[in-house]
Amino acid sequence: MEEFANHTVVIVGGAKGIGLATVRLFLEAGAHVLAGDIDTDALEAAVTHLKARSPQAALVGMKCDVSDEASVQALMEAACRPPFLSPPNVVVNCAGILGATGPIDRMDYESWRKTNSVHLDGTFLVIKHSAIVMKRAPWQQDTGVVQRAIVCLASIGGMKGGLAPHPYSASKAAIIQLVKNAAAELVHSNIRVNAIAPGAIPTSMTGIALASDASADGIEKAREHLASHTPMPNRRVGSTEDIAHAIMFLASPVRASYVNAHCMVVDAGITEGGAGPVMPHFSQESWAVPMYDAMGKRGV
Repeated sequence: MEEFANHTVVIVGGAKGIGLATVRLFLEAGAHVLAGDIDTDALEAAVTHLKARSPQAALVGMKCDVSDEASVQALMEAACRPPFLSPPNVVVNCAGILGATGPIDRMDYESWRKTNSVHLDGTFLVIKHSAIVMKRAPWQQDTGVVQRAIVCLASIGGMKGGLAPHPYSASKAAIIQLVKNAAAELVHSNIRVNAIAPGAIPTSMTGIALASDASADGIEKAREHLASHTPMPNRRVGSTEDIAHAIMFLASPVRASYVNAHCMVVDAGITEGGAGPVMPHFSQESWAVPMYDAMGKRGV
């Protein structure tokens, strides 16, 4: 895709899952990618693997904690310096955790706040500091083409009740509204802002949610569970690449230049009444477990 050739793309939460799939696709499209993640071990492994596959890949990894403003600011500023050729053309925020679970009357307040600090506060900080650096880039107002784009990860859990834990659902719903508000403001600065609301995709987070296991075995068990409940033919289960392709569409200055303030649902029709996965009852007592955040390591 020549539309992304030599463009600067920042992907937050890029060490695994949907974020890593997005990193791969942008590299294949010729973009220069800065991947940020709090999980430095997974990030280093991802960068090493991708550069081994493609030694010419323009990829840099950098630690980033989306719940810390200085960390987010440092990531965005790094994207404005060599080896990158311009301020970010595209920023994608894929950082997230499953977060606090259990009945609402038994939920720990600090765990609630931590979930929101990663999802909602993190999205705010990514949009804020993306806008700061993107506004530095010159643009031609007479073309009518909005050249820069921010894409944030929401969830169908933020659109329909009962699909995810309370703080996860609430924070994802808030992200959708924040994206719409930011989009209405930033379009006047040549920046589009959109969101993606994925259905259940086999990742380490889904492994925890469906099999209490973030390993490859847990992810495979989650895949099997989703395959038995998918509304799609041939037990078709969504993949991280499905979401990454949707992200690239929304980021495109060619194919999506007129798309703004939109939340694209990518869920095989589950939220519109299609059969869907039988999710665990996150509000039941058996799910009142300490918040899962992989010792602070995030990334959907």
